[in-house]
Amino acid sequence: MRITKSIVLLLACAFFSFPVLAQKYAVPENYGFNKQADYKKYAPDVVKCAAWLEKNTMEDENPKYNETVNFISEWATGCDLVDFNRSVRIESAFSECSKLGIYVTAGWAKNAIESDYKATKLDNYVAGIQFALQAYKKNKNLHCGESIRELIKMDNRGKLRQWVDEQMQ
Repeated sequence: MRITKSIVLLLACAFFSFPVLAQKYAVPENYGFNKQADYKKYAPDVVKCAAWLEKNTMEDENPKYNETVNFISEWATGCDLVDFNRSVRIESAFSECSKLGIYVTAGWAKNAIESDYKATKLDNYVAGIQFALQAYKKNKNLHCGESIRELIKMDNRGKLRQWVDEQMQ
C-alpha cells in the first residue's frame, strides 16, 4: 500500500511539474549569427526551442512564443549546416495556414541537429511536416484549409513520406 501511494505521489508531482518545466526554457539572450560557427554553437538551443514549441500552444501575444519563433527563423535563414531548400509544391499545402511554416522549419532543424546533420533532406522534411501537423492538432483554434487535413490523413496511413518524396522531384 505504501509503495502504491509513493508511486501515485511521484506521478502526480511529475504530471503537475511538466507544464512548469516546459515554461522554464529561455531563448538565448544577446545571440548573434556572425559566422557559421555560431550556428553550430546555438544548435542545442534550436532543439530546445523546438521542444518548447512542441509543448506549448501558439500564442502571438506570448513574448516567449515570438522570441522562440524569431530565434528559429534567424538560425534557419543563415545556417549552412542544414539544407532548408523547400519544395514549392509542398509549401503550397501550407499556404492556407502560414503559421505552420515555422513549425516545419523547427521540426526540420530539430531532426537534422539530433541526427548530427546526417539525416537526408527527405527525412528532415518529413520530420518537419509531422512536427507542424502535431502543432495543428494541438492548436484547436487554428483554422487551416483542407490540404492540412489531407496531410494528416496521409501521415496516418503511412503515405506522407512517399508523398513528400514525390513532391520533391
